[in-house]
Amino acid sequence: VMVLALMTVELFGMMGLIGIKLSAVPVVILIASVGIGVEFTVHVAL
Repeated sequence: VMVLALMTVELFGMMGLIGIKLSAVPVVILIASVGIGVEFTVHVAL
């Protein structure tokens, strides 16, 4: 859970630094990034 929270905060922070506005496409990319992060974490943990 902590990994997901930190990853989401980091992604939103980078979007803010780069100047990307929150719209449909970045939200889909954020969801995909969180999914990939979960998959990678489970892969490494097991």
